[in-house]
Amino acid sequence: DSREHDLPVTLVDATTNLRAASASACRARWESRVGSSDVVLLDRPGLGYAGDYTPWLVEGQVGELVRARAVGVGERGVLAVAA
Repeated sequence: DSREHDLPVTLVDATTNLRAASASACRARWESRVGSSDVVLLDRPGLGYAGDYTPWLVEGQVGELVRARAVGVGERGVLAVAA
């Protein structure tokens, strides 16, 4: 983004570090869910959210509440199967 070139280097570094820390914290949270089950509201095909807004990748009908079991972690959230 061209706007980044106008920002002080320290702000760009801080933003980069914050994004990396956030991604790491999300992944750690998702990994902590592996082996657990939760109720997920399917927001779009193959993607839903648990009550704590954790993204779950699970199959089902959009708008449906699905009991899901976490089996892994992907780039976009918890990988799950309907339980």
